[in-house]
Amino acid sequence: MMTETTLGLTKARESLSEIIDGVAHHGDAYIIQRHGRPAAAIVPMQVYEAWKQRREEFVALIRQFQASSTPRVFILNPAAFLMLLDTTDRP
Repeated sequence: MMTETTLGLTKARESLSEIIDGVAHHGDAYIIQRHGRPAAAIVPMQVYEAWKQRREEFVALIRQFQASSTPRVFILNPAAFLMLLDTTDRP
């Protein structure tokens, strides 16, 4: 199970080696804040790769519809849209 920790930028900078170890070896995730607002996330590579793959598939689908000579309406149900945004690790 992935744990998510929020850290300020200064603390993240001081603990970067430990953060990377936790992400790489334990699947931890970190939200890095700057001025009290989320600025970046550090997640395991498999989470990033899964997100990137879903994004590429979504963009390809949009391009396919744009290239179609027949005007179409693309309706994405809310569950499918949320699945595209989902960053949880999937097998």
